[in-house]
Amino acid sequence: MLILAAALITFSIVYGAWDGIRNNFTLWEFFIRFLVMFESYKLFDMIFIDWFLLTKSNFYQHYYPETKGCESYDNYGFNLKSQLLKLIIIFPVTAFALAFVVSLI
Repeated sequence: MLILAAALITFSIVYGAWDGIRNNFTLWEFFIRFLVMFESYKLFDMIFIDWFLLTKSNFYQHYYPETKGCESYDNYGFNLKSQLLKLIIIFPVTAFALAFVVSLI
């Protein structure tokens, strides 16, 4: 599943770059495109995976009953600093760097 997810993320970045090149995007248009892609991915991860699946649905406890009672299931936000670091700093910088490289092509 991890390999499939990585392949789909890579494909979406490559396709976004290719489509932007084909449509003569500027640096800022590439930046906005990649920023929206990365931020949407991270918000989906934070809301659906971290909050809903881990704390509300008991999805993992159903398949791994030995993990019932783990603190991370009850403590949403246990990794909030790293999530916000990615959302506010790492993804915008990555989006700009990627947009810069692609706009040179």
